[in-house]
Amino acid sequence: MIEENVLGNKVKNLRLKMKLTQEQFAKKMGMTRNTYKDIETGRNKCTNLDIITKLSEVTGQPVSYFLDEKIEIDLGIYEVMDKSFDKMIDMGLIDDNGEFDPVFNDMMLDLLKKTLALKKERLNK
Repeated sequence: MIEENVLGNKVKNLRLKMKLTQEQFAKKMGMTRNTYKDIETGRNKCTNLDIITKLSEVTGQPVSYFLDEKIEIDLGIYEVMDKSFDKMIDMGLIDDNGEFDPVFNDMMLDLLKKTLALKKERLNK
């Protein structure tokens, strides 16, 4: 049985649409050409949320574009929220006591909505 390289094909097609070489795309991703090549060829299954997020940023595609039922990815709901909270702490939006300014209520609600939408999307696959 031949294993499909769904993610690698998606990434390669986007790279070609962007008219970039593997070297140029790898540079935008902040990785070596060999590391990037492993994603395109399927040797790197890309189960890291940081890589998927960076692919989204570089290509302008939503994170969900890179998620597929044929791609095994360790993308737990808690990991998404944890990374989001880390960013909010780094930005000074949450204090040492875990309190955030009421001005950010909408931001928190939006974060929860997006996290729940991702969870529903993954459950429906």
